[in-house]
Amino acid sequence: MSRFVVFSQNALAEFIEEHREELPMQLSNGEVIAQDTVVVEIEDDTYVLARQDLDSSQFRAIALASLDLLSAQPSSTFSRALARVDRVAGEISRPPVHLPSSWRTWHLGRLLAFFALPQIHSGLRWIVEELPGGSSIFWELYDRHSVIELSDFVTQPAEVERLTRNFALAITRASSLLPAPSQSAPGQLRPMIDLEAVGPRAVTQGRSYGAWSSFLTDGQLAVLQYSAPEALKIRGPAGSGKTLTLELKALQEAMAENGSGEHLRVLFATHSWALANQVDTALHQLDESGRAVDCIEVWPLVYLRELIQGELPLGVEMLGEDSLDGKRKQLTLISESIDAIKGSDWVTYVEAVSDDLRRGVETASSSNDRLALVWDLMREFIEVFDPNELKPGIESLQRYIGLPRANWMVRLETQADREFVFGVYREYVARLVSEGQITTDQALDDFRRYLESYTWNIRRGSDGYDLIIVDEFHLFNDTERYILHLLSRDANSYPRIVMALDPYQSPYALLTGGNTPRTVSAQGQVWPTRGREQFISLRTTHRFSPEVLQFVSHVHRSLPNLLELGDDWDIAIQDAQEPIDRRRLPEVKVMSSIESLQRFVFEEAHRLNDRAAGDERTAIIGVGHSDLELLKSYAQSPDIRDGVTVVESRDDAELLRYSRRTIVITSAEYAAGLQFANVVMASFTGKGDSGFSTSSQRVFVSELYLAASRCERTLKMVMIRGNEGFGDIAQDAIRAGVAIAV
Repeated sequence: MSRFVVFSQNALAEFIEEHREELPMQLSNGEVIAQDTVVVEIEDDTYVLARQDLDSSQFRAIALASLDLLSAQPSSTFSRALARVDRVAGEISRPPVHLPSSWRTWHLGRLLAFFALPQIHSGLRWIVEELPGGSSIFWELYDRHSVIELSDFVTQPAEVERLTRNFALAITRASSLLPAPSQSAPGQLRPMIDLEAVGPRAVTQGRSYGAWSSFLTDGQLAVLQYSAPEALKIRGPAGSGKTLTLELKALQEAMAENGSGEHLRVLFATHSWALANQVDTALHQLDESGRAVDCIEVWPLVYLRELIQGELPLGVEMLGEDSLDGKRKQLTLISESIDAIKGSDWVTYVEAVSDDLRRGVETASSSNDRLALVWDLMREFIEVFDPNELKPGIESLQRYIGLPRANWMVRLETQADREFVFGVYREYVARLVSEGQITTDQALDDFRRYLESYTWNIRRGSDGYDLIIVDEFHLFNDTERYILHLLSRDANSYPRIVMALDPYQSPYALLTGGNTPRTVSAQGQVWPTRGREQFISLRTTHRFSPEVLQFVSHVHRSLPNLLELGDDWDIAIQDAQEPIDRRRLPEVKVMSSIESLQRFVFEEAHRLNDRAAGDERTAIIGVGHSDLELLKSYAQSPDIRDGVTVVESRDDAELLRYSRRTIVITSAEYAAGLQFANVVMASFTGKGDSGFSTSSQRVFVSELYLAASRCERTLKMVMIRGNEGFGDIAQDAIRAGVAIAV
């Protein structure tokens, strides 16, 4: 007879969290774990039961021999293997089973096999049996040298019967062994809730959806009462109940649609499997009807790629199970690639590279200087190399060196810096290729291209989502953020996205464990921005004409996941209360050449300025920095009349105090905080300053939005024919009736 350790439905998660640093450990009969979980011994088996499971018959049993095999592993590896067990058991309890492709899952009848650890090369595999009623037995853990075919594996029905019978007896004993429940104030959320450290029960506190209604804060109630058909952005520190609020919002929407008979599809997107598991468990605990959760899908974004686009080709594996795990592995791989260059070609770079880069290379791999360098290189690979398809090759280095640098990009001061970075990238790619791996970001960039294809456009109506909820949005980089609006079901409506973030949590600190580097603000700046400290507030609308407000609102609603408005995210767009005059709608003008665009922009600005009242200003705003350079060069030509002032820094704005009738020439970046009666907005390329990477496009959309929102009354947008980025946004606005072509 085999011996087992048997966990109730939620006990394994509690056990892992309580003893993460002590595993493997001995369990003693009658021992109480974390106040609400108790150990019971029956015959030769050990049962671990959580208070919240005392009315449940579901269990997950693990053969003791398998745990003994794992005991030789470090505690972190042991807990990770148990976490996989908990994940698989949770899927079995709520079929169908969805697991990452990197786990290499095999099914045969009620048997399932999968890799026990992230590193496939460890060779450890579980064999698990799915039992009726949602329970599971993890029979055997074997290594690569013991090849076992599922068709040859023999289960033991007598053992299943014994474990099922004794589990019911263990529940009876546990009821008498557990201490009385804590009498702490039930009407408040815990002041600090860290979802990396506690299970879903601690967040839901055992309450159902309906029971929470009288315990929510004003902010949480405001989220649930929000009914507008566009995006909602939630900001709050750890412990403010963001995840719980998102879960309640998802259930609220699901229950409302179920009542009307509509078929609703809700996506709850996360950055990691760990959070996805916690959210999925919490939703089932909160759902009183047991039916609302059926239309809510909880997935890490990386797994959603597999669900929609299909598994990766044979021989290609993803580096990491989810975005969080994948980025950690990327950072390790980049550091190893730096060491490889340091041990070979470093002497050819050392005298010419910048001081910051030299310190990052020559210091220990765990130092803050090295961590900051590795972080910057990961950003450069994700934001510049991958989207520009700079594969290592003879001409790729010159292409890379020739790319224009924008303010939002990693600071690389010398050509030698970029040559070194390219060398590290070449080593990094070689290591990926040798292992047959791609990064999670590379996989998601491919996924982004698929979501922009005609194929997805056909599938979108059936496979897209009516509501997209995103937790821990601050951990999503530009590639991941860009994907979100493409997942909505109706391409002709504003995407309904609810995004929650903590602006004080730093992805850098989470992923590296290092102190905040020079490139990250003291507030824990999220993925890189243009460094604006101000934010745009649209709480009051008297400064906008209703026509301009309608256009600004349209852009905000169309691409809410791309707009970068500063850490505060303090923005509320109101609909125009006055009637719309179509003769005053923002105008879109398409020009055939740079020269004709320059000439038209200045002529139009002078015409508007001549008609302006004494206290009104007119501005020509280039969307990006390269647009400003073209405007500035034309302004310096002898054909231009006097009366223009170029603002190319924040400090230059002071000049406007002394030149009220001047035409201001600037870029969106330097126009923050300024208002103009008339704005002529110019885009010569229609893309970010470094091409069509998702980072460049995110910055471009934010800058376009910022430029348009500087206008109070008359907005004119001028672009080059064939202008893709600006053109797409402008055409969408024309179709929506919020702008007109002239």
